[in-house]
Amino acid sequence: MICTSCNNAEAVVFVKTIVGNKMSQQALCADCAAQTQQAAMAADPLDSLLSGLPPFLKLLRPAPRGRALRVLRHDLRRVPADREARLPRLLRRLRDTAPEPHPTHPRRRERPPGRALGDLMQLQNMLKLPVGWAKAEGPRHDIVLSSRVRLARNTTDAPFPGRSGPRALKSTLDAFFRAARGASELSSAAYIRMDGLDAVDRRLLVERHLVSPNLAESPQERGVVVTDRDSLSLMVNEEDHLRLAALRPGLSLVDAHSSARSTERSLARALPFAFSKEWGYLTACPTNLGTAMRASCLVHLPALALAGLIERLFENLSRLGLLVRGLHGEGTKVLGDFFQISNANALGRTESEIIAAVDKAVGQVADRENESRAKLLAGRGRLRVEDLVFRSAGLLQNARVLSFEEASQHLSYLRMGHALGWKLPGSLALTNELGLVTQPGHVQVRAGRELSPAERDAERASLVREHLAGA
Repeated sequence: MICTSCNNAEAVVFVKTIVGNKMSQQALCADCAAQTQQAAMAADPLDSLLSGLPPFLKLLRPAPRGRALRVLRHDLRRVPADREARLPRLLRRLRDTAPEPHPTHPRRRERPPGRALGDLMQLQNMLKLPVGWAKAEGPRHDIVLSSRVRLARNTTDAPFPGRSGPRALKSTLDAFFRAARGASELSSAAYIRMDGLDAVDRRLLVERHLVSPNLAESPQERGVVVTDRDSLSLMVNEEDHLRLAALRPGLSLVDAHSSARSTERSLARALPFAFSKEWGYLTACPTNLGTAMRASCLVHLPALALAGLIERLFENLSRLGLLVRGLHGEGTKVLGDFFQISNANALGRTESEIIAAVDKAVGQVADRENESRAKLLAGRGRLRVEDLVFRSAGLLQNARVLSFEEASQHLSYLRMGHALGWKLPGSLALTNELGLVTQPGHVQVRAGRELSPAERDAERASLVREHLAGA
């Protein structure tokens, strides 16, 4: 085919254009094609491209025009004459095209798109305030670090989060945030969108037991509401629409249950929770049907671990319908001899019966731990326990590099020593705090940047030395 511009050379480039919803085609040789491209670049490319479109479509100009125009121009050339309906879709690509990111330092923490400054300030404030559930107070606090009661709820007007698209998830998140702002229990709470946080900040929330690892790994259109001192946490769009958790120090399940139920009743005035007379509260996982409640306690059992009795304890608790999990719940590993004990099922018993059963079982576990500590100290094992505790104290006071696993184990022995009343650096409360702030997310948020594993270990050792020296 001959070039339609010069009518001399062979055409090698075929350019399709659309004007007034009509398509035309030019056949150009190499020289004419180059001249046409230069002329197009000299003019305003967006004006020429959109000249034949209705006026309101011209408002779709994005800031990063260069890359967007190249993409759109390429696609418009391939629109068939009988498929003009594709044009609005192509224009949306122009509107939504984002600029290519600039290369960044591999260790610099970049703010996700749309991240609010308020979320950053809320996370920084969390680090300044002690965590309420980690205080050394409450019944049996020498062994039971904290108690937690979690209620799962879903609304009748939306599918479960696992079956929802982005639009439905956003609608659910907005609805729960509006309802929460109307609850008196949440009047001073922080409202945080998970997709506005980077991976380090999301990990910090997991480490504080405010969100689950699953919510942190899938942050799109998910959120969390957190009250003062982390005493209440509301996860939105995790496995269920709502996971409401109340946390308290020590063996305080009754108090935690009362707080969770009060907040749930306030939310129920604004949200239609799904409930069946036959199955109770409807949940995404069948094991949560019924009361949809999980009552759990975080217990510290170093003596039972040293005596090799943990496996037998797990078997006995399983026969009672209880679960034993790691530090952060389901699917997480055990660190520092901390275990979560909770009810296995929520169907067939009332909330009060579940609370009473877990409370009784955890009290018995605490008794067994105290018995094991007494036996270890009464016989030849006392020297071994003293060596573990005081060796850990010396290492924590002087180490220059500490992995999280190593720090957790030594803090576990130091905590047991404080619980036994021995004279050691720090206190039981400080040991609880160090167990929290030495986690990887906390260390990096305090440093203000993402750290390599080696940098984290050095920063963690420095943090522990400073805290113990100032105690």
